[in-house]
Amino acid sequence: NNIMKSRVKIIIILLLVILIPFGVQKLIQYKQLPESITIATGSVGGRYLEIAKALGERIEKRLGVSVKYVESTGSIENLKKTNSGEVQFALFQSSTISGVNNYDNVRMISNVFPEVVMAHVRKGLGVDPFVDEMPNNNHLRVSMGEQGSGNAMTSETVINFYKGKGSNIKKMYLNYQSTKEKFQDGALDLALITTGKNANIQRDMVSSELTNLAGLPFLESFVERNSEFDIYKIPAGFYGVSPEVYPSKDLFTLSANAQLICHKDVSPSMVTLVAEILMDSEFVSEQNLLDLRVKGN
Repeated sequence: NNIMKSRVKIIIILLLVILIPFGVQKLIQYKQLPESITIATGSVGGRYLEIAKALGERIEKRLGVSVKYVESTGSIENLKKTNSGEVQFALFQSSTISGVNNYDNVRMISNVFPEVVMAHVRKGLGVDPFVDEMPNNNHLRVSMGEQGSGNAMTSETVINFYKGKGSNIKKMYLNYQSTKEKFQDGALDLALITTGKNANIQRDMVSSELTNLAGLPFLESFVERNSEFDIYKIPAGFYGVSPEVYPSKDLFTLSANAQLICHKDVSPSMVTLVAEILMDSEFVSEQNLLDLRVKGN
């Protein structure tokens, strides 16, 4: 009995030696959590806003940290706000990093989803806007995205590749709602919208009956010259198979990584816990982050 009691005491002491530092570590970790954080979102209709709000709700529920949101036009503004410390977390399109000179205070946490360049062409245009010239020397009227957004920067890269510095292009820097209205008025020929392919704006445009979704030509050459982009496939039927298959065949376009970023002064504990929420299988499934769940990118 004495031998047994001695063994039990030794086991208890060993467990305490092991568990007490672990408990202290956890206590320190949670002590390092702030009372509140601020997350930069994006435009209504885009994926940044949806994911930022969903992430914020999980942070409040799991960690007890209050979350505030700051609206933005997208990537460039998000990067600047994170660098200045106005926000602690944001989503950001990796291909637009050249749009900001100083981002020393920004740290990348994880890739989140591919932002896909979707080309919505006015029905009845009659020409391929990426290859052909407009008839009667008309201007090609293009919605580029909002000024200061990653969408606008990507659109500039795309247009410069396909059309050079041609003057027969009328660039319009419009938000999602204005883009839809301009198509309704017949005042647009092409919209380049770069966001998740599941974003509300992409689905709205596809179902509007005003545009056709077009693939991009010469993608291998584009990626050779712009290595921050990847070739991306939108499978046939992605937007519906009944009453008709849309798109009717696989379409190939471009994508760039959307990344979760933070200010360098956010504690490692907070970054770790936010990353755990982002990578949680339930969160990934709810937000339909297929590339993160299946491909591990």
